[in-house]
Amino acid sequence: MKCIGETNGELGGVTAGFILGLLISEGNFGGDGKQPHVAVKMHVRHEPLLRWLLQKIPGSKLYGPYTHAGRHYYQWMVRGSALKHFLVPFLDALLWAEIDPHAYARYQHMKERYGLQRPGVWETDVPAGVILGLLLREGHFGGDGKQPQVTLRRHVRYEPLLRWLAEKVPGSKLYGPYSHGGRRYYQWVARGEVVKNGLLPLIDSFPLARHDPHAFAQYQQMKERYNLEP
Repeated sequence: MKCIGETNGELGGVTAGFILGLLISEGNFGGDGKQPHVAVKMHVRHEPLLRWLLQKIPGSKLYGPYTHAGRHYYQWMVRGSALKHFLVPFLDALLWAEIDPHAYARYQHMKERYGLQRPGVWETDVPAGVILGLLLREGHFGGDGKQPQVTLRRHVRYEPLLRWLAEKVPGSKLYGPYSHGGRRYYQWVARGEVVKNGLLPLIDSFPLARHDPHAFAQYQQMKERYNLEP
């Protein structure tokens, strides 16, 4: 597969309406049996349009060009966390059930089949919400070149909070206190399997792309670099 790229974007009223119209008329709401996807397949002459769509939907990808059965085309696709936490909330916020009941039914079927209608843990679990708030406001998403890591560095006065975080995220560690540049701080770190199995399901349950595109971009970069995407 030739993946052309992915970028972020924000959607205004007319833009949102145009994207909805494009997905209703050309989109496929489905999946591969393991995860859902929304795809748009169009002739290569529509490449500028698909590249524009790529820019507007964070985490989406453009594949191709392909040649099959005499047809020359590109395929735009969004899946995984980008679908769950950006495109689904975007489509759910638009009133389109009466515009095209058939397309809307296919969209709802995809959501039901892949469990996209369940609330995220951040909506029902207060400690989970606190953890999310800390990580998205103060956390750093990165790695050491071999494994992913999420870090949080705070002044020593926040020691009780960081110890609580270390307790709530099994396998995470708290280091310090350190003194550097006139600052005294602790550093909380989650690495490897702790990130993959402990933090990703929590963060992926939150519509991060919609609420903090910058943090979402850092988070997606970490996931892609360390092959954390499903």
